[in-house]
Amino acid sequence: MDVFYGIVPAEGIAMLNIEIHGCLKGDGETLYLQTERLLRAEPFAEELVISVVGDVVRDIKGYRKPFFRIFYIREVQANRVIELLRPLGLDYELSPLLAFVRQR
Repeated sequence: MDVFYGIVPAEGIAMLNIEIHGCLKGDGETLYLQTERLLRAEPFAEELVISVVGDVVRDIKGYRKPFFRIFYIREVQANRVIELLRPLGLDYELSPLLAFVRQR
């Protein structure tokens, strides 16, 4: 695979980064465990990271609105993640990754 200034072209890897936003402390850990359980058997699980972000997310009326933010390289994998996580009942924000810098 070609490397240009340390950046691995997106086509070469399957990096998925799932962030869980807007959860209360215990809810975030519970969602992390549920997310990990639902995704661990997928072929791309080795390239997956899950983060619980300690932020507050509310709509204009002040209601909590937790959501998943999914950074992906391969759209087919993002669609699979959405399909698998749908039972958790959160909204999704999708962001394509252009490149991933691997340090190892």
